[in-house]
Amino acid sequence: MVTSVLNYLDNAAVKYADKIALVEQEKNITYAEMAMTAKKIATNLIVNAGSDCKPIVVLMDKSMEAVISFWGILYSGNIYVPMDAFAPMERINKIIDFVQPAAVIIDGVFADKASELHVEADLVYRYETLIGANCRGAGKDNRYGPGVYHLHFRFHGYTQRRGNSPSGDY
Repeated sequence: MVTSVLNYLDNAAVKYADKIALVEQEKNITYAEMAMTAKKIATNLIVNAGSDCKPIVVLMDKSMEAVISFWGILYSGNIYVPMDAFAPMERINKIIDFVQPAAVIIDGVFADKASELHVEADLVYRYETLIGANCRGAGKDNRYGPGVYHLHFRFHGYTQRRGNSPSGDY
């Protein structure tokens, strides 16, 4: 029975394992690969940041990796907080100061912005590291569990309101 959005991906990963789930320019990923990669991200987030409905910021351009990060955050039981990577650093940091994320996921394109973020360096994870063998959680058994399937979809979107303070919605 499908009780959460995660069930949809799990079912698609079995039923349509070899079918293309996402396409971006010259690359693509199947449903099975996407689920497996998202679960790697989830495992590494749980090991390194926990799984207590904490905000996880994704600072990436709209991409295949951003979508897979979304699924990984959901599998980890945390809250997905997408950010516009092209926004001024002042705005990004105001939102980060307000949200107090447990982790920030970036990709190689935005690695140069990492040092400017208002978070400790050990809370910033490159996407490429989260899915690879060099992450602190690598080699651990998948740590996500059936408990995440009963959780409601978690998403925070932030806008700038008058007075320059961030305003967020679930």
